[in-house]
Amino acid sequence: MPSSIREESRDIPVIREADIAVVGGGPAGIAAAVCAARCGADVVLVERYGYLGGLATGGIVLYLAGITDEKGERHVGGLPWELVEELRSLGGIAEEPAHQFFADSELLKLLVDRVCVEAGVHLILHSLAVGTGMAERRVSGVILEGKS
Repeated sequence: MPSSIREESRDIPVIREADIAVVGGGPAGIAAAVCAARCGADVVLVERYGYLGGLATGGIVLYLAGITDEKGERHVGGLPWELVEELRSLGGIAEEPAHQFFADSELLKLLVDRVCVEAGVHLILHSLAVGTGMAERRVSGVILEGKS
């Protein structure tokens, strides 16, 4: 058995240009993409699954840690707090006791999709980043493989 297989070079079509490509649609990727788009950047967010949210949605890790301390004083603001407040208004968050937040993972999927789309983030789902394009020792693109 050979130790490796050589893949022939090929031309890879460019499907979209953007100012910023964020790879991974978990909490950090969502925050990076939404905040960059809200600041005016043209943003693409690539996620391997058919939904965003990472472990909070797909992994059904319902507990949102670190939002407040044991006294109930808020320590997180920005987009994470915006999502908590929106989930609360939709009936998608439980607080037991008041300093522990548990999210409805399915409602959170819908919410983060909406927030991304409203911010102008272009979503590419069911796709893996498998390489990068380079120009003058800088990343100039992301090579994706997906269902399409």
